[in-house]
Order: sequence, then C-alpha cells, then structure tokens
Amino acid sequence: KQQRRFVATLEKVFFGTAHARVYLMADLVGAICHTGMSTLLRKQAMDDCGGLQAFAAYLAEDYFMAKWVVARGWRTTISGRPALQNNGGSDLGKFHDRLRRWVKLRIAMVPHTIVLEPLSECLILGACAAWAAHTLSGGSIDPYAFYMVHVLVWFLLDWILLNVMQNGPLPFTKFEYLVAWLYREFMGPYLFLTALLWRPSVVTWTTRQYRLRWGGISEIYNQQSTSSSSEAITATVPIATTTSVTYDTTVPNNYCSTHQQQPPSGTGFTSKIKV
Repeated sequence: KQQRRFVATLEKVFFGTAHARVYLMADLVGAICHTGMSTLLRKQAMDDCGGLQAFAAYLAEDYFMAKWVVARGWRTTISGRPALQNNGGSDLGKFHDRLRRWVKLRIAMVPHTIVLEPLSECLILGACAAWAAHTLSGGSIDPYAFYMVHVLVWFLLDWILLNVMQNGPLPFTKFEYLVAWLYREFMGPYLFLTALLWRPSVVTWTTRQYRLRWGGISEIYNQQSTSSSSEAITATVPIATTTSVTYDTTVPNNYCSTHQQQPPSGTGFTSKIKV
C-alpha cells in the first residue's frame, strides 16, 4: 500500500534517487553494493563462504556476504524489477537515525567514503563544479548561474530516475516531490557530518548499542541493554543477522543476485523480498 505521509514520500524520494543512483553506478562499474533484506543468494554461494556463522562478527553482514561471494567467483547484479515495500513510518527522527547508522557502518567498512560520499551530493558537488568552472574560465562563467543550472538539471534527472525506479505512477504530486527532494538534499550533508562527528564508532540497532571497529567488526557497547551482563561478542558468536536470505532456484549456476538495503520507500531493485 502506498502511504501518503511526508516521511513515506521522503523515503521514496531517497531510495528512488540518491540511493538508486549510487547503486546503479556501483553495479555498472562492478563495485560491491548488493546488500539488504531483499537479497537473493544461492545456498551454494553461502556454503562456499562458510554460511551465516562466518559473518557473525559483522553488524552489516550483508555487505560482507556480497564481498566474500564475489571473491569466490560468483557474480552479483541488480534485478530490473523493482521491489515495492513502503512501511509508511511517520517518525522523521528514526529515519534520520537510520541514515546516520548507515553512514557510520560505511565509514567503518570502507573508510574512503569519508571523502567520496560528500562529493556525490548535489549541493556540494555543484559548489565545487561552479568554483572550478569560474576559475578555469578566467571569470567569464558566472558561478551562481552555473550552480543554479547544475541544481536544476540534477533535480530533473532525479525526477526521471524516480519514475523509472517506481515503474508506475507516483503516489504524490510534483510539488510534494520538490519539497521532499529539497529536504533530502539539504539534510544529506548535515546527517553525514553529524554521524561523522557524534560518536562515529557507536551505532544503535534495535535495543542494543554496538561499537564499530575498522573493518566493520562490531561488539556490544552497553551491556545494560542485554539480558545478561556476561554476554559478549566474539568473531564466532552471532550478534545480529539483519539480512533475511532466500534461495532462488531459478537463478543459473555460478550466479548470485543480491540487492538493495532497506527498500521501505517503495522503490528498489529486486523482484523478491524476504522479511
């Protein structure tokens, strides 16, 4: 069911534009981007990697599943059929917290995203491009006009991409899209900065807090939230299995299909979801 709340619209715009853009480009160049609860894995591929137990020390185990699967000769790809799931949550703060958690996980797993991720934002990249165009042209190009054209073109291309990802009529107006898009573009750099500066190594997942270490390994941070004060984390004890795995017997041999993280926005990349 398509929800009409602002947060539902914001999620759809985020997953159908900024998130989709990164995933599609990463898939095009062969980067590991296939993660999330709409992942489809062949059982043999998981067995080759040691099964779920091999990823027990990782909070973002779905990323490392894809990484290990590729390292063992399997292929990953994004499906052309969207997975539609819109939870319609009305808590904007929880949505912000989720995005901050993902930033912290990405930094712990792939540290160079500290530099590259902000440069993928429309407003930041536009400012850099406007300054470069003005400087390299000897001042003949107006940086403000350049910046406005850049933002307008980006906005229109995101609208096209969102419609492609939706694969059907959007459940909101163009004005609602404009408001949600502007909100996302202004909040994106802010959420990244706050995630980077405020307890960057600590994330909250459900009722627990975890400390992240370089490489993506996590351990329980506050023992008070657990049922036993003696509970601890090691590399061989499962702490979280957030990704549901289904085995697709229709996928050809030597082929692994894994897909987008968290598709509650109503846009996604796979045809099956295991919740």
